[in-house]
Amino acid sequence: MSPSTARAFTGTTPHPGHLIAKFDLEERQHVGDLSTHPHLAPHGLRWGTDGQLYCVCENSGVVLEMDRLLLGDC
Repeated sequence: MSPSTARAFTGTTPHPGHLIAKFDLEERQHVGDLSTHPHLAPHGLRWGTDGQLYCVCENSGVVLEMDRLLLGDC
């Protein structure tokens, strides 16, 4: 969940792909996806102390720093 707004992010399971789903918790709806392509199996999402979202892509063995422009108003 975003520390500053009612947004939540989650990797797609049980079939890992390359998308992170973005949800508006106030509206209770899916509002978009973030792509980690070409990296697979995004999960382990964490907010850094700098307000940045980090994501582990297990099948690719990488940690991604998500582009703040893609996150929107979080």
